[in-house]
Amino acid sequence: MAVLLLMQNRGRVTAADLARELEVSVATARRDLEALSAAGVPVYPQPGRGGGWSLVGGARTDLSGLSATEARALFLLLGPATTDSGAARSALRKLVRALPQTFRADAEAAAGATMVDPTRWGDRERDRPALVDRLQDAVVARRRVRLTYGGRTGERTERLVDPWGLVDKDEVWYLVAGTDRGQRTFRVDRIVAAEATDGRFDRPNEFALDEAWRRVVGEVEAKRSTTSATVLIDTRFAPILRDHFGRHCHPDGRTDDGRARLRVSAPTALDIARTLAGWGFLVEVVDPDAVRAELAHIGAELTARHAVNMSVEVRKLRAVAAPEEENLMATFSQSDDLRNAEFRDVNLRGARFVECDLSGVVMRGVDIAGSDIDAPWLSEDGSVLRVNGVDVAPFVDTELNRRFPGRAERRAADPDGLRSAWAALERTWAATLDRAAAMPAGTVDVTVDGEWSFAQTLRHLVLATDMWLGRAIMELEQPFHPLGLMHTGNDAFDMSVFTTHTPTYAEVLEARADRVSMVRDVLARITPEDLAAARRNPHNPEHPQTVRSCLHVILEEEWEHHRFAVRDLDAIEVGPGA
Repeated sequence: MAVLLLMQNRGRVTAADLARELEVSVATARRDLEALSAAGVPVYPQPGRGGGWSLVGGARTDLSGLSATEARALFLLLGPATTDSGAARSALRKLVRALPQTFRADAEAAAGATMVDPTRWGDRERDRPALVDRLQDAVVARRRVRLTYGGRTGERTERLVDPWGLVDKDEVWYLVAGTDRGQRTFRVDRIVAAEATDGRFDRPNEFALDEAWRRVVGEVEAKRSTTSATVLIDTRFAPILRDHFGRHCHPDGRTDDGRARLRVSAPTALDIARTLAGWGFLVEVVDPDAVRAELAHIGAELTARHAVNMSVEVRKLRAVAAPEEENLMATFSQSDDLRNAEFRDVNLRGARFVECDLSGVVMRGVDIAGSDIDAPWLSEDGSVLRVNGVDVAPFVDTELNRRFPGRAERRAADPDGLRSAWAALERTWAATLDRAAAMPAGTVDVTVDGEWSFAQTLRHLVLATDMWLGRAIMELEQPFHPLGLMHTGNDAFDMSVFTTHTPTYAEVLEARADRVSMVRDVLARITPEDLAAARRNPHNPEHPQTVRSCLHVILEEEWEHHRFAVRDLDAIEVGPGA
């Protein structure tokens, strides 16, 4: 093309002229001229002094009609495309020199006027896949390619494809190709190997790469927006949230208090929650409950893993530095020793005591109206809880036995009693599972006051069975199901055996049913002698246990966590603020 433009603008050129202008050897320039003639381009040589090569009859190329404005527009477009390619830069220089003299200055300025940096702030630079050049050659040459493809799951397959075109979408390259199953799209970074074959193909006449890619984008984006949620946010931050969700965020008016209402979409409720979680209290999810449940779950996990101690001294410093945060609740944890502390005329309204040792605490002249005490071990070892001089522990135990038929059998001492106790427990849990299934979708993933959700409670009971039946009674070296859920901060066990992803509820139910059946099978064949056999405590091996006491622990865990689950289902049914 550069040779033709030069010949058109100058009328006659020599091989030496071309070599100098196009930065090639004289021999290369001569071969290019002869190749043009052999290809049917009307060029001819004129020997002798003043001779050279000319276009027959002043023939002209179609590019000769470029105006100054068109030339400038062309080089504004081509300039940024040559940034990372030495060959492209060289070709661009040659085209500039082939332009009419009056166009060259503007064309050169246009070519260097713009640079494209495709990497966002904070993003890493992406390397162009090594196979792109090879695939481009195959597209141009219309040669079939044998691909070894990794796929989304990493499983490798071999495919013979007709490479129709390549697309660079935000520095991620895709190959649009014809296969024996029709048009398919392949991510180039998942192509392990690509080998051009001797086979040729003809691209379909009706195929247009831009139109085909628009269809691909439409299909993919549709799959990326199968779940939607309505969120409220201060209008100042709405543009930032729209940037996070891109085309999957649509304005939906404003609320009475002036906040923007947006409709956002993603493949799953968890995907939406993960994007919104970093916004904290700045966003409010109106619906659906499934997204709210995922956000609550993420919040509970973050609190459990990252909660820090805030001593009284730190609390005072923060109050001085940020008076507006004075109402923040201080957090005391294991590093704060408050034994024998005295609180006088202190306002503890709304305070929460979680997994604390309050044994022996004395309260005098206190207002406990509306207080909610949950003490799973209240009825163990003759514990006493006096309210106004009355030991209420026996009353609490009797009332729980009334509410949950079968609970009173949890300390049965003989095989028949234990089998009856487990059968009663199974009936109780079956009814509760049916109740949860009848509640709105997503209920099993809702957390109340930062406690475990219904599904998480079932996962913990899987772990409790593995701990006290699998490890303690059956003495298995590795008894744990991957879906078991351990209390955070427990580093006495190998946590790598447990899954790090959130399983589906169906997977949780399957694991739970398996462990329930396991206990039933053990009880079916147990004997009095088996019950008396010595075992080691899985948490404290020095503490002696028997098979009977281990089964009692399993029953206690089951009944207490059932009580927690029913308590939270009641709260969910009543609704927030009730």
